[in-house]
Amino acid sequence: MSKIKVGDLVWWRGVWGTDAPKKATVTSLELTRSRKEKEGVPVDVVDTDTQTFLVDLDNGKWAYGWQVYPVITDKHE
Repeated sequence: MSKIKVGDLVWWRGVWGTDAPKKATVTSLELTRSRKEKEGVPVDVVDTDTQTFLVDLDNGKWAYGWQVYPVITDKHE
């Protein structure tokens, strides 16, 4: 189970998930009732398995939960 929280670096795929992935930082999260709902309840962390959330990103974009996934880093780098 993976989680995303405000401040995390994520891979974001624009154009309904068809663009090449780009890195962005999460500036806010909202938990929604369905995958394509455009408003939700503000939260600090979400479980990515649900995919029922929205994110605002530091690049000025927003995305549905299914358009983002965490950047995994090797802590030894």
